[in-house]
Amino acid sequence: MTRLADIPQEAAEWVVRRDRGLSPTEKSAFDAWLAAPLHREEFERISASWRGLDHLSSEPGLAAAADAVVSRAEARQTRRHFAVLTGAGLAAAAVALGVFVWLRPAPAPTGNFQIIASTSHEVHLPDGSIATLNGDSRIETDYTPDERRIRLVQGEAHFAVAKNPQRPFYVTAGPISVRAVGTAFNVRLGTSAVEVLVTEGKVQVNDSIHGGSLLPAVSAAAPDEQADEALLAAGQQVVINLAPIANAPAQASVAVVAPAEMERSLAWQSTQLVFDDTPLDDVVMAFNHYNRRALAVGDAELGNRRITGVFRADNLDGFLRLLEASGDVRTESRGEDATVLRAFR
Repeated sequence: MTRLADIPQEAAEWVVRRDRGLSPTEKSAFDAWLAAPLHREEFERISASWRGLDHLSSEPGLAAAADAVVSRAEARQTRRHFAVLTGAGLAAAAVALGVFVWLRPAPAPTGNFQIIASTSHEVHLPDGSIATLNGDSRIETDYTPDERRIRLVQGEAHFAVAKNPQRPFYVTAGPISVRAVGTAFNVRLGTSAVEVLVTEGKVQVNDSIHGGSLLPAVSAAAPDEQADEALLAAGQQVVINLAPIANAPAQASVAVVAPAEMERSLAWQSTQLVFDDTPLDDVVMAFNHYNRRALAVGDAELGNRRITGVFRADNLDGFLRLLEASGDVRTESRGEDATVLRAFR
């Protein structure tokens, strides 16, 4: 029987093996291991610590950069022992680098690592709502005293909606209309589909051309009860395939999104730190630049430990969990504002 203390290590190893590719035998073993709720939770938590979005092919130049990081790390791995953290970083470099563009250098510490600044930018709307746009995404606003309307012209945006029940908030993306009062949700407009992911509260998702909800009807609990209004709730995503035939209704598919998958979907909002055989001392310096809680290396020898991987700059807890999962680093909290890293003796 697996001890609780061993689950993080096993989860990290499965992440590495899955990114490498599983044989049919390994796939069966992985499915059996993942069936335990604690295993799945830890697997998702560790995966979310470094995985980026799934659009590597959209930025060939960055994909090449990621391949170079992976190749160098694999070459080093043949010459010395690497902790599980490094193996996991190989997959992270190949995935996370592909969804950002290089911006001008940020005013941050320099060392044996790279900073990939997020391409997102915030738009503060007149009612206090905030739209966060991905890259060159564009929106148009049309506010009246009775309602608030946004049109997503292109790309992707996350909306944090100020509450005002008397003045509903609509986002239109192609033939899709999302209605909210006070909630948060993400909309991505593609050439063949529109995706709506709810991060807080509930929204309606309607066909703006033909009218009516695109969500499956919610069944009543008993025959004499009225069915609830069809809503998309936090942690759910709907993908609407845009009909290739003119005037045909769009087709929608609803799914529950795991926390790790939601974090991947929204990773474009965050700055990424790319470490390539980077001493832990430099890794700590980079994280300290972006976080109020300070890290310190408590053992001089530990500061030379080499790290390879891609991490969200604001996901300090995830990075620390992954360090502990490597099996030879422990953390000591010093109140809310400091954490000391020490080697297991």
